[in-house]
Amino acid sequence: AAAAQAGAPLWFTTTQPRNLDAEGRRALQTLRDTLRAAYPGRVLDFWTGLALPDGALDPRYDSGDGIHLNDAGHALLAARAAQAPVLQTALRRVAACAP
Repeated sequence: AAAAQAGAPLWFTTTQPRNLDAEGRRALQTLRDTLRAAYPGRVLDFWTGLALPDGALDPRYDSGDGIHLNDAGHALLAARAAQAPVLQTALRRVAACAP
């Protein structure tokens, strides 16, 4: 509410997959889906392509501990963030406020 009052656009990221037990993976998926539903158009997808069908972290992006991403995983997230309209939205807001 405070961000909306200030005219500041908010963006969120989904959860990232992790090699937790089944209950933990379900909790991450539930939070991911809750964020998408609550903030449509304002959530960057940090799940798709990183997760296996069961919600575990794809070994191609695992740094080795089942929690943290390796360089390839971080590169994927950086590309998604760069492609999202986050910066453009913020710049439009700043330009609209300029004298």
